[in-house]
Amino acid sequence: CECNQIFALHYIKNKTTLLIRKHKILYYEQIMRCTDLSCGARFRHFFVKRKKPMCVKPGCNGSVELLYPEEKLLDQMSYLQNLFNTQRVNGSLFGEANEIFESMKLFVGRESAMCAGNRVNLGSIFSFLKRPF
Repeated sequence: CECNQIFALHYIKNKTTLLIRKHKILYYEQIMRCTDLSCGARFRHFFVKRKKPMCVKPGCNGSVELLYPEEKLLDQMSYLQNLFNTQRVNGSLFGEANEIFESMKLFVGRESAMCAGNRVNLGSIFSFLKRPF
C-alpha cells in the first residue's frame, strides 16, 4: 500500500464499522472491575445495591467500577465524528477524498445517534422554565 493511495469508501466504512462494533460490545458487556490493584477481580452485571459497590472477593475491600463506561463510548464516537469532519480544515486539501470523508461523517453520525447517551433533551430538563403565554 502506497502512502498516496486513496482507499475505497467501502474499505474505510468496513474498518470504521468494525471499530464501532468493538467499542459498543465493550460497553454493552458491562464488565466491572475491582479498583484494588492487588485484587483485579472482574465481574459482569454487578447488582449489589450500595452507595458504592464493593468487591465480593473474600478479603478484598476495594470498590467496583465499570471497565468501559458510557463516557468512553461517547468519547470514541465523538472522536470518529471529528476525524471525518472536513469543515474544520480547508476542504480543498482533500480533493477527491472530500466526498469519502463527508460520507463517512454522515455514517458515523448515524451510528452515534443510536447511542442512548448521545443526546440530552434540554427541553425536558428545563421544562419548569416554560411559561404559558
